[in-house]
Amino acid sequence: MSVYHGFIRNEKKDSLSHNMMYSYRHPSGFSLAVILKPGFHKRCAYLGVPCGAMDQTFYAAAPEPSFTGSDSPAELIRVPAGTAHFMEYTVFGRQPESGWGLKQELSALGVEANAYTDYAATVFYFSCVDNFALALRQYFQAVCNPQISLTKIAAVRDIILCEIDMYADNPYNRLYKTAMSNAYHQPNLADLWGSPETVLNIKEADLKAVAAAFYQPSALSLAIAGDFSEPEIRDILDMLADLISQMAVTGGGRPIMQPEPDTVRVAEATIFDDVENEGFAIALKNPRINSQTPLDGGARSLHEMAGQVFFDSLLGEASPLYQTLYSEGLINESFFVEYNCDRTFACLMLGGETATPERAAERVLQGLSTAVLQQQYDPLLFDSLNRALAGAFLRSLDRVDQCCDRALKARMRNIDLLDYASIFSRINLEDTIQAMSFVSSPDVAARVYLHKG
Repeated sequence: MSVYHGFIRNEKKDSLSHNMMYSYRHPSGFSLAVILKPGFHKRCAYLGVPCGAMDQTFYAAAPEPSFTGSDSPAELIRVPAGTAHFMEYTVFGRQPESGWGLKQELSALGVEANAYTDYAATVFYFSCVDNFALALRQYFQAVCNPQISLTKIAAVRDIILCEIDMYADNPYNRLYKTAMSNAYHQPNLADLWGSPETVLNIKEADLKAVAAAFYQPSALSLAIAGDFSEPEIRDILDMLADLISQMAVTGGGRPIMQPEPDTVRVAEATIFDDVENEGFAIALKNPRINSQTPLDGGARSLHEMAGQVFFDSLLGEASPLYQTLYSEGLINESFFVEYNCDRTFACLMLGGETATPERAAERVLQGLSTAVLQQQYDPLLFDSLNRALAGAFLRSLDRVDQCCDRALKARMRNIDLLDYASIFSRINLEDTIQAMSFVSSPDVAARVYLHKG
């Protein structure tokens, strides 16, 4: 461990990928991960804001950064669904007066930049070969000092409303979203962007409250990856420390998760659209992961990875159940299985195109429940899929952008990117069966059928 310009530094080298990573923590609370990629010309930066679609209720920023927590009262703030995504567009979008925005400024430097919002975070990222330090300065300043104005809000609102309309026009997107919406009582779990009604209700005060609570150094995490020399790293640290010193740093906001009932909101529904192929989607909520029993750090990563391996072993293309359903003509190559997991919710999503949506959904749920209740598992397939997932993770570290993205996600979970080996080694079938047995309960499944009409 060493200290430079207030940053406390730790370093680690991965024995398998041979990646060297430096972790830095600033007194403000800001954290940085640097992953060295010798011989690569491409450089990436991923800047994470701990505010996503789920974070509609939060305590306002404390007057000063705190690493031990505080019982001092803070204002409780509620914002409409879609505010986090709206904020992303506000930071990243064009100024209405000039038609020029952050993306255009970075593009002029030869930098490719973008951003996304998920359930728990908003991430701003870019990649380039040249002008990395200058682009990082502009990105960091833009995120920590978002330009919020009534004219920009109006322009962003129009863009998002158009995108929501376009998304709603896709029947398969609507199928997926309806399944999530019917499974959960919290609308923000289905509407990452919000609804037209909530987007219309987002005000300047909502965006400024989010900015004050989360768009500041004490809340931010940054990961950079590339072939950086030690002098270049010091220059980046100097720049970041100088920028932070010019800001009024507060303690950061604290999201409050709302209670979620164990059972689904709507168990079964049908939607009609002008489609060539009918289909179905099922959302199975895990009632054990909620605001009272959240998943943090390594536990969340372990649960997420184990769930994906487990459900791939039961419903993936190599599984007997998949082959049976495929041979019966109930599913085809469009069939998907994904296990989504965040700090206060976890959900198995599955579905696809089929000529008989109701029967396909019934057979999938029946086969899944039977496999769990009668312990019809294939330990060899489970272990094989676990090794394949670990190998895919290891290969992803050879790509600068994927490595950087994974490093940021690990940083935001307060774990080390290079701890992945220990996480995969802790995945075992016995523990995973117990954690994923919720799928045998009929009360956790929301089915949606898509028919022509």
